Amino acid sequence: MENTTIKQKIGITTLGCKVNQYESAALVEKLCAKKYILVPF
Repeated sequence: MENTTIKQKIGITTLGCKVNQYESAALVEKLCAKKYILVPF
């Protein structure tokens, strides 16, 4: 049986202030650590 892995992709757009930018960066870091792939949105 062939082992296939589907890689999850995410795209994030940040609107607003520096706090939003910080939160988006933290979210990206956590999701990438879980093997999500960041793609342009």
